[in-house]
Order: sequence, then C-alpha cells, then structure tokens
Amino acid sequence: MNLKDLEYFAAVAEKGSFSKAAEYCNASQPTISNSINRIEKELGALLFNRSTRTLALTEKGEEILAYAQSILVSMTMIRTVANSNEAISRCIHLGITTSLSHYLYTRVVNSLDSLTELPVKVHEIKKENFKTQIDSGKMHCILSACDDAYSHYDKYLVAEFPYVLAVSSDDMLAKNEEINLDELKDRVILGIQDSNCLDTSQNRILLKHELNFKKDIVFYTTEVLKMALVQKKEVALIPQYAAREEAEIKYIPLKDTGIRKKLYLIYRGDKFEKHVFSRLAMQISKVITFQKVK
Repeated sequence: MNLKDLEYFAAVAEKGSFSKAAEYCNASQPTISNSINRIEKELGALLFNRSTRTLALTEKGEEILAYAQSILVSMTMIRTVANSNEAISRCIHLGITTSLSHYLYTRVVNSLDSLTELPVKVHEIKKENFKTQIDSGKMHCILSACDDAYSHYDKYLVAEFPYVLAVSSDDMLAKNEEINLDELKDRVILGIQDSNCLDTSQNRILLKHELNFKKDIVFYTTEVLKMALVQKKEVALIPQYAAREEAEIKYIPLKDTGIRKKLYLIYRGDKFEKHVFSRLAMQISKVITFQKVK
C-alpha cells in the first residue's frame, strides 16, 4: 500500500463509484479497482459494501478513510512547504463554488484589487470537492453557502440573502408585488439538485410551509431552472443574488420566512493569521450587495 493507493481510496469514497474516481484521478477503472483490492487484502478488511446498488463505505472503511485523509493532507502540506518559495507561500488561494461564481465571480475578483496586504488568487471549485480542496490545503479559504450549525471550520459571515419567488411573466402570480408562501400550496416548486450538504436553507423553507416540491425533475444550475420555469409554467425559489432583470421572468419578494441563504468565507486557520481572513471577508462583503427585487 502506498500514497497513490490512499489517493484512489479517498477518491472512490468521495465520488461514490470506481468510474467517477478513475476519471477524477486520470486513471483507468481497473487501476482503481486493483488498488482498492490491494488495500483490502493487505489490511484484511473490506472498505466498501459492494452488495448495495450504490457503492458505500463499510464501518471499518469509514474509520480507515479518516486516517487516510489525514495522511494525504499531511503529505500535501509537506510538498507545499518543500516546493514553495516565500512569494508563493504568501499568496491566498480563494475558492468560489460553481453555483456562486456565475453571479459573484466578477464582483469578488474586482474587489480584491484594493486588498494589498497579500495577493489573492481566485479559483472556481465544485461544491462536492469542497472538503478535499480545503483539507488538502489547495484552497486556504472558500466562499460558499453554509448553515450556522456547520462548525468543522472557522468562518466569517459575508452576506445573507432572502429567497424570492421566480415565475413566468405571464403567470397569474406575476401581478403580485409580494407573496406569502402559504399561498402556494397548490403550486409545484421546481428545485435545484444541490450537492452542497452544508446549506439546507431551501429545504427548510419547503418543509416549514409544506410546499409541493417536484422530486422527479431536478436541475443542476439556477439558469437552466429558469429556462424550464418559462416553458413549464411552474414556480421556483431562488436566492436574491440570482434574480437578474429578465423579460420572461418576474421575481416576487416573499413575506419574511425567517430563513435566508447565508454566504460564509470558510477558512483554515493554520496558514495565515485570523485577521487576514477577517479583512478578506469584509472586503468581499462590501461588494456583494444587490438592489431590492422589482
């Protein structure tokens, strides 16, 4: 068993399949499978339960994964220290999850010109790679939606946005200047297939108001959802930052649900001092502001 075996093991656990792990690691599927078999043989323990429809870690596999990830993180940090010079090591790598970057990337990047204390490089990352990116040290901090209760990392609240109701401009609801979600009991709510397990704000709104969420059709981006919204004459809840002025869609403010989508700068405190991330969070917060939905 070597480091590459551990990398393949962690990839399979994260991706949930051998084929996806092979694509992620730029390796063949037989290579990944042989690596997992070799680890299991050497340790004398099954890492994955292969009898279910989806590939899942065994209890022993979950225990071993925690140690494997710790080893991989340590090796990444060792390589970073060994291969970096002072200029590189004093650069902040900021990740923005894909769903946010579509709306916020330009604003964030432009705001960093005045942050002269340290250079900042901005990267778009997938939400499902969040933990790997920040645990490995590849990202020093990440801008992402997150619930208050998530406490695995240090974080600063950057902004919070209410949800708005998005409807086709010719929908009977489009004439409303404001709407109470309890009035939507007879409507079908389209939703996003969100892989960000850190943020449950939309689900909490749906449950709180007992709304009819369309489970058989899901979308991976808000922009595609908007297209379906116009064609299918259904409605959707989207965060205010995604509510751009569009002829075919009307965005209606909601009477306060008490639940908002909160954006945090989540960071690892072992690379830079806390005040560096505090200043960065304040700088980003200044530019992530939007006008009231019309």
